Amino acid sequence: MSDIVIAMAPLEGVTTHIFRKVFKKYYKGIDVFYTPFLSANHTHKFKTREKKEYLPYDSQLIPQLITNSTDDFMWGCNVLKDAGYKEVNLNAGCPSNTVFSKRKGAGMLFDTYEYERFLDDIFNEKAAHDLPDISIKTRIGVYDKEEAKELAKIYAKYPIKELIIHPRLKKDFYKNNVDLDAFEIMCKTLNAGKYNTKIMYNGDITDTDMAHLILERFVDINRIMIGRGLVADPELAEKIKGISGGDKNRLLSFHNDLIIEYTGELSGERDVLFKMKELWAYMGVNYKKYEKCLKTIRKTKSLKEYEAAAGYILES
Repeated sequence: MSDIVIAMAPLEGVTTHIFRKVFKKYYKGIDVFYTPFLSANHTHKFKTREKKEYLPYDSQLIPQLITNSTDDFMWGCNVLKDAGYKEVNLNAGCPSNTVFSKRKGAGMLFDTYEYERFLDDIFNEKAAHDLPDISIKTRIGVYDKEEAKELAKIYAKYPIKELIIHPRLKKDFYKNNVDLDAFEIMCKTLNAGKYNTKIMYNGDITDTDMAHLILERFVDINRIMIGRGLVADPELAEKIKGISGGDKNRLLSFHNDLIIEYTGELSGERDVLFKMKELWAYMGVNYKKYEKCLKTIRKTKSLKEYEAAAGYILES
């Protein structure tokens, strides 16, 4: 598995610059990181918290933009180019209803005619100007898996650096099984196209068995993206690649460093607790026998009480 490329998925509010910084300190196996989406809009300004996601420049990082405006996307590309980035990722996969209603994220897939016009515009602009490469993170459609065929034909028309495919529909959110048949259809269409677009698989890789299933079924794919599974088990990329693990107390040290970093940046104990509880929404699946402590973590309003409960689990 030494030739496999593993990416950390962009999870809004979770895989932030702080999480990535502390993760890199303790864990190996991740080749590329993505920022949670940066909103490119009519203000042509990134918020301070968004700037922290891509500054300073990080050679392992690819910034992700969310927008449905050609002008705003181009503005964002230029800002990120000036910051040193050679690739920008377009979010066409976020299933949030708030995002979808604005025809952004997976909402762009709702009207494939308009989406194709958008792709025409941004790739024409890229051809005319010295702009970063464009990759796309997509779903297979909105309501019906048959949409995957049309989408794949559209994507095959453009010199996309990489297409990251999450084989679920927008309506699935993160429920129901991933549709590996639809993923295969999209792969075949892309591979038959004139552009050498790299393909990355994303979705439900929560253990080594699922990773091996994907890699063995799709022998031409050696690139996978992991989100929720990696937050639940930070060692997962190492396990997939066969990298030997670290100290048995590594997860506890990772956890405690996150608290220190969040405390240094956030405005108070309440915000730090929110961030840590958010992690346990993923990590908790691996510690079901500690339900009493997990319940304390979910309900506590005290950082001291939280640390006692979390520490008990991680030190056991």
